[in-house]
Amino acid sequence: MELCMGTQQDREVMGAIWLTSSIAAHPALGEDYFLRQYGEVYHQLLPGTKLWAAWQDGAVEAFAGVKNGQIFFLNTAVCFQKKGHGSALLEKLKQENPAGLFAQLYPENEHGIAFLEKRGFTRFAQDDKDAANVVLLRWQQNQ
Repeated sequence: MELCMGTQQDREVMGAIWLTSSIAAHPALGEDYFLRQYGEVYHQLLPGTKLWAAWQDGAVEAFAGVKNGQIFFLNTAVCFQKKGHGSALLEKLKQENPAGLFAQLYPENEHGIAFLEKRGFTRFAQDDKDAANVVLLRWQQNQ
């Protein structure tokens, strides 16, 4: 596996990975929920986020994206999960953001929450009415 900066040319593949992996991670939210969000993700979040891609055999199998210390993406194609892509990408994000990272995950994404907690992220509270429907996690280099 090779990690490199993701490009806007990779955006279609990344969008498809985001959509399919998000649906798989949140079956209770339903496919329609993520299909409605896809346009915003594709046209607004992907272009404005620093992206990293995990390549294998000439294809993007996973990607991560961060903006201002917030992880917006850490997605692996469903068929390539459990092969170390997410761990490698997360380590790259930590190297690139030594001041710290944070993420917002839906509570239904128990696997994603456990993944981040196993890698040094801790939950924190935020006084924000919009934060009531998400689990907030952060990582700081010297926790």
